[in-house]
Amino acid sequence: FQPLEGLASKTRLELSIMIPEARLVETVARELQRGGTGTVRATVPIEGGEAHLLLGRDFRLDADLAARLTRLLGEGAVVLSALEAPKLALVG
Repeated sequence: FQPLEGLASKTRLELSIMIPEARLVETVARELQRGGTGTVRATVPIEGGEAHLLLGRDFRLDADLAARLTRLLGEGAVVLSALEAPKLALVG
């Protein structure tokens, strides 16, 4: 259904990922593609704790990417959410 596809493309998404091991950072980076409007945030382990990173606000995000990263990083390590509700208008 065409209008739903348009709505999905206008919704700004955010991907939050928990990368449990430093060796997986490069693998995750290969999965991410620039050229969109999605925000990606990552939490990575560092000595003495963890670092919270904003990787960028220009990524292409969708459910397929979130599923691939979940398979790679594990259940609960990936959260894909809408940053803001899309603006809807009635058409008469």
